[in-house]
Amino acid sequence: MKIKFIDNLADDKKDHVVAGQAMASFITPVALMILAFFYSQLTINELTKAMFYGATVVFVIGTLINAFKELIYDLILGKGTPEWKDFLATEIPLLTSYLPYLIINIITNN
Repeated sequence: MKIKFIDNLADDKKDHVVAGQAMASFITPVALMILAFFYSQLTINELTKAMFYGATVVFVIGTLINAFKELIYDLILGKGTPEWKDFLATEIPLLTSYLPYLIINIITNN
């Protein structure tokens, strides 16, 4: 069964979703590497905070790469077509991968 919404998306938007998901796939591994590198004996609050820091680093870097591509590469250098929909198509997978870390951090570190 095909989903019409996905079929109706322009190929360019599908490419942006794949790029965003590729960047988002680094959120958990980087969060775990930061956790393993900087911490040994952790309380649950320290654990969630360390995971949140790692996830935040990847989210910010991914967002900056996304913004650079649309603003610098496409708009200023003229090597593509800058579109806010492209930015969103790339950003949504990053955001949906980052939100659980943000929510858990908010809940556990009050």
